[in-house]
Amino acid sequence: MFSCYSGKKGLFSKRICINIEMIYSYQTGKIILESERWRDMMEIMRNTETVLPFKVKISYTVGEMASQFMWTFTSSYLTIFYTDIAGLSAAAIGFIFMVARVWDAVNDPMMGLIAERTRSKHGRFRPYILYCTPFMALFVILTFISPSFGGNPAMKTAWALITYIGLGMLYTAVNLPFGSLINVMTDKVEERNSLASFRTLGMGLGATGVSAVGLPVLLYFSGGKSYSQKGYLVLTVGIAVVVVPLFIGIVFRNCKEVVKPVNQGKVSVIQSLKTCMNWPLGCVFGFVLLGLTAKFGYLAVLSYYAIYVLRNPGLTAFLFTVLNVCTLISVFIGSWLVKRFGKKTTLFLSCLLCAVAHIAVYFTDWGNTQMILVCVAFRGLAEFGQPCFMSTVPDCVDYAEAKTGIRADGTASAVQSFSAKLGSAIGGAAGVAMLAAVGYVANTTQTQAAMQGMNAVINLAPAACWLLALIPVCLYPLNEKKMSTVKEKLARVYQMA
Repeated sequence: MFSCYSGKKGLFSKRICINIEMIYSYQTGKIILESERWRDMMEIMRNTETVLPFKVKISYTVGEMASQFMWTFTSSYLTIFYTDIAGLSAAAIGFIFMVARVWDAVNDPMMGLIAERTRSKHGRFRPYILYCTPFMALFVILTFISPSFGGNPAMKTAWALITYIGLGMLYTAVNLPFGSLINVMTDKVEERNSLASFRTLGMGLGATGVSAVGLPVLLYFSGGKSYSQKGYLVLTVGIAVVVVPLFIGIVFRNCKEVVKPVNQGKVSVIQSLKTCMNWPLGCVFGFVLLGLTAKFGYLAVLSYYAIYVLRNPGLTAFLFTVLNVCTLISVFIGSWLVKRFGKKTTLFLSCLLCAVAHIAVYFTDWGNTQMILVCVAFRGLAEFGQPCFMSTVPDCVDYAEAKTGIRADGTASAVQSFSAKLGSAIGGAAGVAMLAAVGYVANTTQTQAAMQGMNAVINLAPAACWLLALIPVCLYPLNEKKMSTVKEKLARVYQMA
């Protein structure tokens, strides 16, 4: 028997035709419908090959933009806040970042496991966006407050450690489920690539907003010369006020979960962790870790470059704006390259050109501001491979599901989230430690030798990380041909479910 179904569910509508299996009942002498199987098949068909409306993609863009208001600002300015406002030593900052990342190694997978096992009327991931966003906004304010504690360095370090770890945990509670949505909003490969590009667009918009609007606000409320505690407080309160309605009013409302795991039974924690121990996801962990160590390490020390090497604090916001606007443009370059050459080739070219850009800045004369800006702009444009950092994770989830029958969306996203935060911490901590090693002294004019060393730290260290990232990129096995085979296998599994 052949039957057609036409219907609308939420934002998605389509006409579906399927074969309805009939069986003959020898007990009743009648042909009966396998209703349970039919309902499962209808659910699978509704969730498969979903084409996302533009409104949904823009909502996902807004979510990443809100995340970057928080995390780009924190990654870029927390290190200089700790050294120049809180008065913490390089050793104390390194200790804070190390402890936070050790905890993340436990917290991120734990959050992924919890999220993918959540069952609620809002889905598996969306409840955390709804309930945890206000607390994340509160902790970004607390992180950029530095009580004096009577000048006690141990108490200052303890406050910084507690607030930074709290912010990291709450950011994970919001951003990991948000990142996992890309796995469950559609299973159409082209739509996932599109979502990854829209997410990177949001990343660029958020980072540009921080540099073009946030930094002038920070400088204005700091008195116009250097950053102050008052400036940080005003800016973080403003960020918190903006982020909460963006996440709850737009992302939570419009981004729905439609892809359900085929295996709806109980899956143990060990099974989920084993599912994510696969070669493709290991490669993703490697190139995301190295790429984001380079990216966030550069962002963490770029302010030092403007203030202490170029001796032009007013240039800081302009450098960040040029970098972020060009990163924004790179999204469209990357989208075209992925369609033409695939993710792996696009990633390889991006990592290579980012390294070239950093080396070019290093060899540019400090007095040649125009050439420095050109090189920084090229560095931003070279980041066209960044959407692939995110779109490779759903591919790994599909690969693991086809191989094991277990869909570990949350745990896989936790791997990517942890590598991103680890890269951010290593970049920031290593950057400030290397600056101290080459003779940097806060709030004073640097020696010529110190400035030369700072130039090397700020530009050659990220270049080395980008070049190392080429190794896991080359070893990544999931090209377009392989993913086509994976999708075909999953389709057969769905039909047999």
